[in-house]
Amino acid sequence: MSAQPDPGLGLEYVALAADIEADCTLPTIEPLLSDEGRPVFADSWEAEAFIMGKMLVADGLITPREWYDTISVEIRAAQDRGDPDRGDTHYQHWMDALERICVEKDLVDAGTLVQHQAIWSIAVAKTPHGTPILFENAFLEEDELEHEHGAATEDPPPMAVYGRDEPPM
Repeated sequence: MSAQPDPGLGLEYVALAADIEADCTLPTIEPLLSDEGRPVFADSWEAEAFIMGKMLVADGLITPREWYDTISVEIRAAQDRGDPDRGDTHYQHWMDALERICVEKDLVDAGTLVQHQAIWSIAVAKTPHGTPILFENAFLEEDELEHEHGAATEDPPPMAVYGRDEPPM
């Protein structure tokens, strides 16, 4: 039997997401292409991370200088860890910077961030293949799942807040 997340964690977000989903229909948007004709973002999470960073600045929650300093620290730290800096990891650094600055500015509690990352990992593991990943899937019981993963049914390992096992400085 796999461990279940605390049902009290994140349920307000599940309800909010369901309300938002019911109230809006989004048009299909073609990918933004670079001058070379390739998509600017390799995956949708990259575009979402990009716009979240821009919105934090636009909404005045962080200054452009704070964002520049934070993303610079994350890129340097990744290079120090051996990142070859080919450009394919840029948005992972962007995401690491988002997590760091949101915790540092008290926009999110570090413990809550870790809990939500763990819940998301469980939701990923429990989501039927080929369907959108839904946060509430983390709370499904084994008999409610609509797919099989084979013999292995263990939970994914927990994720660190900043993509590594060290707290922010």
